[in-house]
Amino acid sequence: MEIQSRFAAMGEMLNMIAHQWRQPLASIGTVSFNLKYKLLSGKFDLETKKGRDEQLSFFSKKLDEIEFYVQNLTTTIDDFRNFYKTDKTLTNTTIENPIKNTLKIIQKDLQTNNIDIKLDFKSQSNIKIYKNEIVHVILNILKNAQDKFLEKKMKNAKIEISTKDLEKSIKIDIYDNGGKIKDENLDFIFEPYFSTKKEKNGTGIGLYMSKIIIENNHHGKIYATNIKEGVCFSIILDCM
Repeated sequence: MEIQSRFAAMGEMLNMIAHQWRQPLASIGTVSFNLKYKLLSGKFDLETKKGRDEQLSFFSKKLDEIEFYVQNLTTTIDDFRNFYKTDKTLTNTTIENPIKNTLKIIQKDLQTNNIDIKLDFKSQSNIKIYKNEIVHVILNILKNAQDKFLEKKMKNAKIEISTKDLEKSIKIDIYDNGGKIKDENLDFIFEPYFSTKKEKNGTGIGLYMSKIIIENNHHGKIYATNIKEGVCFSIILDCM
């Protein structure tokens, strides 16, 4: 039984790492394609100083993006290797910081799929968090919303991310208009291996790991509610 439990935990971890790696790898592929396209299409006039400067600027920016995505892949491994350790380093920051880091990873993919993002940052309080773990949680919620939009082939897809200060905590709301979750499933979406996606696409691990990160590692709360035309995931974290 103990060996089976260890293998099950290892399988969960590998599934989650694969889930978190998928987006940065896709972004690296997109950036690489753009670089290759620019080279082969002769968009820059290398006979002129202006053309050479434009090429240098474009390539430097794209290589910086690749470096950012590679760093994300590296930190994912470090984060999950240390996932159950108690000697991790907390970061003192506002919640806006990890949200913006998450958007750097996924925003281009959302734009490519015509998914509109609306931001409303009102929280200014400092909190102590494991920053990359919070990035993983937000990325998982956004990726789930994107998958839902693509599955339904929605044309007016939108995601709204808002933050606000409460009395002794901060709250993040992430809303998407991709349709509601069945009421009977709302109590189960954070359970391991429960998935509302098609079997080939859903591991049922992402929200379960998100719940562990928020509730066990940060002593916060995470829950989902059906509102308007979709679902709102809410996260509450204590202030310093």
